[in-house]
Amino acid sequence: MDKTLLNRVTNRLKKKLKEAQNTSFYEYVSSLNRYDNSFWRTIKTASKPPQENPPIRKQTPTPGPWARSSEEEADLFTEHLAEVNLMCG
Repeated sequence: MDKTLLNRVTNRLKKKLKEAQNTSFYEYVSSLNRYDNSFWRTIKTASKPPQENPPIRKQTPTPGPWARSSEEEADLFTEHLAEVNLMCG
């Protein structure tokens, strides 16, 4: 595929996605009503800081090392699910 054509199609797609996002947001904002608390509920949730997930630590008789990467967290979660499956099944 020609690079110019690819860039043109990519930019057109970005423009269409942005238009769809703006339309969706406009419809959402237009549907808010201060009398049914939807407006205030939106303001309240938007103003809250994002909640971070706590770090994960390997559970051994004594607390193990902290998971430092997403891959280590996934491995620890896999181990946990395997243990829970053995206990239940």
